[in-house]
Amino acid sequence: MFHMNNSPPKPQIPNPPLPNCISLLLPFLTCPVLPASHQHILSSHSKHMDPKCKHHSHTSFPPRRCFLISISLILFLILLLLILGLTVLRPRHATTIVNSVRIAGLEASLKSPSLSLSLNLTLSLDITAHNPNHASFRYDEGSARMYYRGQLVGLAAIPPGEVEAEGSVNCVVDLTVMAGRLASDSTAYGDVIAGAMDFATETEIPGRVTVLGVFKHHMVSYTSCEVVVGVRSRTVENSDCRNIVHVLLFHA
Repeated sequence: MFHMNNSPPKPQIPNPPLPNCISLLLPFLTCPVLPASHQHILSSHSKHMDPKCKHHSHTSFPPRRCFLISISLILFLILLLLILGLTVLRPRHATTIVNSVRIAGLEASLKSPSLSLSLNLTLSLDITAHNPNHASFRYDEGSARMYYRGQLVGLAAIPPGEVEAEGSVNCVVDLTVMAGRLASDSTAYGDVIAGAMDFATETEIPGRVTVLGVFKHHMVSYTSCEVVVGVRSRTVENSDCRNIVHVLLFHA
């Protein structure tokens, strides 16, 4: 025996609406997205595609974004190098110091009838070049000069070299009075008779410091000394030396 179920059918409960985020993603999930290499196929057949899918083709946005990111990184690295070069790794002045001045040789003779002077004098300068930078200091050929009351009477060359980072280099430079320069100088004749002669020495060493292999700082280190030579004692009775640095150029 069959029993008929006369109860009314249960009403079907409709599915709840999808959240907005999911509804927004549905077009991307249902529409095919082609790679960039197949965009020409997409453009040629776009009329056969679902109109809802046309606006989802990815054309130039990713390459443009990569280009902007690359440019930003390059600019950031350049800015970082500039900041390091001008602050943390900013070059400091390489200095040249005259440690001592001594007489390496002295012979003086006077000729009374003609009031002439024969002077053979050699001054020896003990020089130290100090580099306080984190990069080496390379210097070109320098020069040393000796003056007597403003007149150039001696000249010598300082050979080129290199001072390591945070290091020092010592050298000795000999300056000799050039023959005949003071032979007829009446002031020098009187100074020899008085027993003391005033000389001045100068040194000049040009060089450069290169930071990070890019930024070059050119500078020139100078020293100047006032020297009193005792003719009778054949010694340096007094010396006063100073040093100064001029930064000439900065470029990359």
